[in-house]
Amino acid sequence: MVVYIAWLVSLLYTGYIVTILINWMRIKEYEKSYNEVEFKYSIIIPIRNEERNIYTLLGDIANQSYNRKNFEVIVVDDYSEDGTNSKVAQAIADFDIDIRLVDQSKLDGKAGKKHAITKGVEYAKYERIICTDGDCRVGENWICQYNLAYQNPIAKMVLASVIFADSNQLFQQIQKIEFLALIGIGAGSLKMGMPTFCNGANLSYLKSVFLEVKGYKGNEEIPSGDDEFLLQKIYDHYPSGVLFNKSFDATSKTNAKEGVREFLNQRIRWSAKWKYHKNLRMKSWGFLMFLFQMSLIIFLCAMFLNGINELFVATLVLRLLVEYVFIYQINSDLTTGRIDVLKTIILQLFYPFYVILLMISSFLGRYSWKGRLYL
Repeated sequence: MVVYIAWLVSLLYTGYIVTILINWMRIKEYEKSYNEVEFKYSIIIPIRNEERNIYTLLGDIANQSYNRKNFEVIVVDDYSEDGTNSKVAQAIADFDIDIRLVDQSKLDGKAGKKHAITKGVEYAKYERIICTDGDCRVGENWICQYNLAYQNPIAKMVLASVIFADSNQLFQQIQKIEFLALIGIGAGSLKMGMPTFCNGANLSYLKSVFLEVKGYKGNEEIPSGDDEFLLQKIYDHYPSGVLFNKSFDATSKTNAKEGVREFLNQRIRWSAKWKYHKNLRMKSWGFLMFLFQMSLIIFLCAMFLNGINELFVATLVLRLLVEYVFIYQINSDLTTGRIDVLKTIILQLFYPFYVILLMISSFLGRYSWKGRLYL
């Protein structure tokens, strides 16, 4: 009986992925118009121990095709313990753009990414805020793409993609495939009117809206979730005002984790915020994802113990095929690389076990982030 329930749930999951794919394809790219207004932007970069990356990112921003008179950069340092501040100072001297360094250690004594972003918003001169992380890279038309989205007068928050840089290493390639799927699900579910998650390394919102929803009040002490908690707040106030820009030029790029331990630590950190969600929409989605992944585990165990069942095999093949088509489409829209079929299948078969492990670890485990340990 349990196996047949799992079979039905697996079919529902396959239908869910098809629906997400259809909604991803419904998202249209923004096109430049002759009467485009050039808005002004405050780019906020919260950083901690980014000595190796921050200068390169600021160089990318200095090379934007957007008018440099129409944006400022606010780098908020969250108690860095390396040479981050000296790299920012060097960028201020080298690049002909408006860069300001805000040192949290010299302000109110508060620490953490949410406090850094909040302080950045407080210091921002302009209404439109763009956020990214210190270990990212952006293309020359990055700000232009945000400006295209804001030509829509209803825009209150604009989300965009984060992708992993290409790598020759198997582990990094599998991470890239997984992350593409997460981006697609986040964008597709938003288009369906059921936003789930986004990535704080590439998003934008109006300063007035951030202040209206009281920023991170209510979850400011939770280390992660600066992106998802804010998304849910703004969406609840302005459901038609949260937009997604799926243009390749709107993406930001970062590196996948090099080792398994570092990878699991990051994913446990991401998963840990789920227990703090009070939004019924998010709780329901999390429960459904648990059921969807458990259905595949039950399938695989049943076939291992009881032998091959043609109905189950057909359902499994259909599920794997739909997932592959979904990932292939997201990859085609966001990157110039190719998706390896074998690596995708490996990820698909092991992913449910990994998800269950993360769910357990997020409630029981602890993690570190930027040199800080969280229980």
